Amino acid sequence: MSLIPRAAPAASMAFAGRDPAVIPLLKMLPLLGLLAISSAAEPPAASSPSAVHNNNWAVLVCTSRFWFNYRHMANTLSLYRTVKRLGIPDERIILMLADDMACNPRNNYPAQVFNNENHQINLYGDNVEVDYRGYEVTVENFLRVLTGRHESAVPRSKRLLSDEGSHILLYMTGHGGDEFLKFQDNEELQSHDLADAVKQMKKHRFKELLIMVDTCQAATLFSQLQSPGVLAIGSSMKGENSYSHHLDSDIGVSVVDRFTFHTLAFFEKLNMYSNASLNSLFNSYDPSMLLSTAYYRMDLYKRALNEVPVTNFFGSVMKTIHTDSAYTGFLAAHDAELPFSVGNNILDHVMLQNEASARRSNIEEMNEAQLTSHGWTEVLLEQLEGKNSDVVVMYCLGTMGILLAISTWLSM
Repeated sequence: MSLIPRAAPAASMAFAGRDPAVIPLLKMLPLLGLLAISSAAEPPAASSPSAVHNNNWAVLVCTSRFWFNYRHMANTLSLYRTVKRLGIPDERIILMLADDMACNPRNNYPAQVFNNENHQINLYGDNVEVDYRGYEVTVENFLRVLTGRHESAVPRSKRLLSDEGSHILLYMTGHGGDEFLKFQDNEELQSHDLADAVKQMKKHRFKELLIMVDTCQAATLFSQLQSPGVLAIGSSMKGENSYSHHLDSDIGVSVVDRFTFHTLAFFEKLNMYSNASLNSLFNSYDPSMLLSTAYYRMDLYKRALNEVPVTNFFGSVMKTIHTDSAYTGFLAAHDAELPFSVGNNILDHVMLQNEASARRSNIEEMNEAQLTSHGWTEVLLEQLEGKNSDVVVMYCLGTMGILLAISTWLSM
């Protein structure tokens, strides 16, 4: 099938010759013909076999009420501070706190929460955005957050708006037992509830999921998980307790749990540009310091842990492309359309470099030639971008033929 449009019939041209108003329309024929050819030749977009990691989310849950569970709220706020420091913005963090220890009348430091007896860091500062608090923290609301099955009145700020390219950190702390985690000392999240929610999420809500639980017998909460791409770590094995780290005599209760304390100690040495791996995090847990045995569920996770940076879950997704020349605004805006994550391999990085270099060369050639900025020329360039050389040649030959025919007819 020829890609060159047919010339207009003689009768139509004769009619156009008698009507000068038709001449501008004839001049638009090359543009219309090229747009039609471009639309017909455009191949259908193929869905990517595997989504690209392009965003990180965190769901941080404190399930305990009452003053003597102060440490559970401090645990959660400590992780909240850590992931924000490493680059996850508030709009991608769902924070659920079952009680407000900062405003408890027993608190000797009103509007403040600490995780260390030195009181150097107020975890409940000016920039804490709590999405679910008090009696809003229920098993039902927790499962709704994970699965996205909200009522229509729930605002976007309370929703986990993740997608197939998301890495999600799910951190939970509270009191638990054999295959359950208590919420509010009133109801329980069972291991099969968690597994069912994760199974629903896997369809279109995450690429990889890291579940971290600090509670007694935390390992049992992972026993029903079956979805691929899930990595789980718990503070204790079945039959073991998870213990608090130290007591603050001014506050009167323990202010942090051992597992979370040593997790924070690991991350305080890092920043958002660090390349420490998940393997190094997992190896940092010493049973003699935890007084329990940290448990890892890794059979559902296919990547080697020493090749996965902790920032794949605890930090931001950054696009880093090496360029040999100075920054140009057009190139930066164009390159921003291509997602690039910390976890991409070297081949992806090289491909992005080549594409950026090719675009830069084309732009420099266009600037040297000083092309006339007609509106239809810009549209033509947009249509030609991304096509192979054979298609471009066909476009050029078709355009030249149409222009030659119209020019000959008009000169008669």
